[in-house]
Amino acid sequence: MNTEQRQRLEHAIKNGFPLYSAQCMQLGLGIYRSRFRDFAIFALMVPFIGSFLTIFGLGWVGTIILTVIVSPVLNAGFYLAAHSTVERQPWTFSRFFEATPQAMPLIVNNALGLIISAIVITPMYFLLERIGFLEWWTEVAANPASPPEPPGMTSGQSTAFFLNLIPLIYLQVGFSWAFPLILFMGANPFNALENSRRLINRAWGAQFWLLFSFFSMFMLASLILSPIAAVSGGLGNILSFGLFLIFPWAYCSLYVGFHGALFTKQEDKSED
Repeated sequence: MNTEQRQRLEHAIKNGFPLYSAQCMQLGLGIYRSRFRDFAIFALMVPFIGSFLTIFGLGWVGTIILTVIVSPVLNAGFYLAAHSTVERQPWTFSRFFEATPQAMPLIVNNALGLIISAIVITPMYFLLERIGFLEWWTEVAANPASPPEPPGMTSGQSTAFFLNLIPLIYLQVGFSWAFPLILFMGANPFNALENSRRLINRAWGAQFWLLFSFFSMFMLASLILSPIAAVSGGLGNILSFGLFLIFPWAYCSLYVGFHGALFTKQEDKSED
């Protein structure tokens, strides 16, 4: 990150910026629709790679490879494609893969975010272990056709569980511009998380509603597919790939907010 970029970032953190979740979604959808076929094809690469890793019998090793190494580099491609579309650059499908030279910072940043999240939810893990939830989940995985009844929580345990979600949600929302800071501002993988959090603190509520909207959309689509999966597991698995078509819209919308915060000239509120 050079001096000009650092000054731009600090100015946005100090003076704030307008961020409207509905507007980000609308403009993000416009970017997505303008190159829908390419975005859709690229969005399906992650589940297809995951399926191949499963076929090869890699199990949890394949999950780690997909989550820690493959996904961050591919997901960063959505931002680059959105940027190329907004800037009206000559379009090629290879735009999605132009994050490859920055693969290491993206992977390190993603791994660091996962480690921080794991530390934050450690109390939740011990709570679930104490009530027998992890043992129950193992039994469900072993016998999904006839799962046992899930363990219950006391009111105190429920309160502790949901209180532990607060810092997790705060950080997940706060870290959501870390990749764009690496891609477009040259931030290192460590500072990207903190600078993203500081920047989003100026409009945390709007960013939360943006992410919550896409999370709700994903969960609703999953619930709609559940009866189909119950009737036909194969068809359900095929249709579940369609859930990944929501991701390009989400990333394009996140790019719109990031671009508006740092690359759209705003009135200096410190002079008001």
